[in-house]
Amino acid sequence: MCIRDSTYTAGGQGHTLDVVLKAQVQDIHAIEVAQEVASLCGDALGAAWREHRSHHEMWRSHMREAALYAMEDPALRAHTPELYGARPGLLLLEDVTGFPMLNSLDAHRPWQPSHLEAAIGGLARIHASSYGHARPPGDESWWAPPRTGDALVAQRPLLDALVGFALTRPFGRWLGEPGQERVLGLLEDLPRWARASDPHPHAMIHNDFNPRNLAFRPGGTLCAFDWELARRGLPQRDLAELLCFTLGDDATPQELDGWMELHRSQLSERAGQEIDAATWRDGFSLALADLMVTRLPMYAMLDYVHPQPFLEEVVRAWARLDLSLIHI
Repeated sequence: MCIRDSTYTAGGQGHTLDVVLKAQVQDIHAIEVAQEVASLCGDALGAAWREHRSHHEMWRSHMREAALYAMEDPALRAHTPELYGARPGLLLLEDVTGFPMLNSLDAHRPWQPSHLEAAIGGLARIHASSYGHARPPGDESWWAPPRTGDALVAQRPLLDALVGFALTRPFGRWLGEPGQERVLGLLEDLPRWARASDPHPHAMIHNDFNPRNLAFRPGGTLCAFDWELARRGLPQRDLAELLCFTLGDDATPQELDGWMELHRSQLSERAGQEIDAATWRDGFSLALADLMVTRLPMYAMLDYVHPQPFLEEVVRAWARLDLSLIHI
């Protein structure tokens, strides 16, 4: 929950700033709400959620965002709202409500190539700070449990229940029969591709990188907020989610290749590391698989209790991207 207040006096200097006061939800409460929603979707999904809730990425989420905003990392500071103050459960943040493209998904404002270029450039800068590091930045106590291939395989019963539920909803119709077969194949092949992700270089990722959590400063610089789900992962995961939410029906495989190459080349330059293009595409494919089996079915779960108007376009975009990788 955010409360807008434009009367905050900065540092006792007598001038005011536009700010928002964000009340953070405790991780346990967020997980309990998710448990209730899962139970409403059916006994099987509710039971699977309950069994695997201790591995949910919302654990420590209320600690994570505050810690990230407080980090003295130039990339984060350039591409996140400014933190003016914090108390347990409360963040006093720069007000971004007037920034261009804020909540563009809900307002049905399509993204232009210039928006994607700016977002991918900012994303590459954020990823570069931790790319290939063995540990996430900062105190590990506030990070989500590591998502290794083995950890994901251990959650197979929950993923089966999530995907199984999603495919019975309009979600399945949006995928079409070939798309449904592809998703079921990803579940069947989960041990292989989940463990194949482990050797790829990881970075700190936003993990909810879509237009619902993005805006641009008046000069065009990316500003990303709501970092509660941030974790270590494939940097391609943020790109895959962004493209699913922003690419139009007329996007071509060549355009996808161009956006992947832009992310790869900018990350390579900023991190000072050579990144093989073919290996990078493999990582993108793995990230796209992860997005489908771990996150998008959760939107289907939410859609069951409260309509998510954007979901159909996102699911169809995922199917187009997955198919496009075959032709690149």
